[in-house]
Amino acid sequence: MQLKDIHKQRAVQHVTKTKSKYKTNCQKQHSRLSEIRNSIMANKMSYPDTGYEGLSDIKVNFCKNIEDNIVARLMAKPMKFLASYKHPFTQIQKNYDKVVVEELREWPIWIATYLNAVFSTHELRKLQELVLRNLIRYGNVYVTPSFKTEFYATMKNGKVNKRVKGERPEFQVIPFNNIYLDDRFKDVQQSPAVIRVHD
Repeated sequence: MQLKDIHKQRAVQHVTKTKSKYKTNCQKQHSRLSEIRNSIMANKMSYPDTGYEGLSDIKVNFCKNIEDNIVARLMAKPMKFLASYKHPFTQIQKNYDKVVVEELREWPIWIATYLNAVFSTHELRKLQELVLRNLIRYGNVYVTPSFKTEFYATMKNGKVNKRVKGERPEFQVIPFNNIYLDDRFKDVQQSPAVIRVHD
């Protein structure tokens, strides 16, 4: 079923109006965060007279120092995943054969083991650090999950063959200013609408 032009126009108007409302409220929140950072940055570190010009009064990026200290503490130990079924197991096992039920009990353990192994890699550790820094700076962070496939090339008889090297889950951090939602909610699942601005 295709929407009529009048319905498409109303939908665009509704999204535009909602975005404008959410953007105004979100900008107020961003301004409050900027004021907090500016008040922290207004402080200066004073040193005793060392005899060297310019060392007695130095402005230090306290926000960066605080951020680095918190991130270092959180990243000191690797992330540990726990997996479980959303619904009671007795309800889930009704949809499977008795032979599969024993494997069903192991699935959460397998999933948690896999995620722990994948997220201990250097690439995803760097993404975790980026998530933590956004969480500390803005009080929230938005990501989109994805699945990355890595390839390698081999040559045989003058022909290049592309083969799969490995696959792993991944996520992309969305800039905090590119997400607009109802400011009464911090969780995107609770907000009546979530609007993402991108090119």
